[in-house]
Amino acid sequence: MTVGQPPLTVNLVLDVSGSALFFQCGGYKSTSYDSILCGPRCCSTPKDECFHNTCYGDFRPTCRKETCISGDVKSHLGVTSELNDLLKDNVILSYSHYKKTAVF
Repeated sequence: MTVGQPPLTVNLVLDVSGSALFFQCGGYKSTSYDSILCGPRCCSTPKDECFHNTCYGDFRPTCRKETCISGDVKSHLGVTSELNDLLKDNVILSYSHYKKTAVF
């Protein structure tokens, strides 16, 4: 899979019996890197529930170039560096589980 602009090919670990995707994003500087701040209409998390003014709530389709992240995927990742990088960069990846699909 590729992450960011310019694209960087990264390895992906997929547990086929689980429902979470993990990959290492550390050490890469991207021109598309941008945090999602609390308060914009794309972040449905109340401002007092954000972490360092960054949105980790469910996103609406107006966020991240008309894509959104599934709450199911987010809850499996937790607030980690992987989630942090995942939310802040262009990641081309599809995930499907129980008829729900998230593209982030």
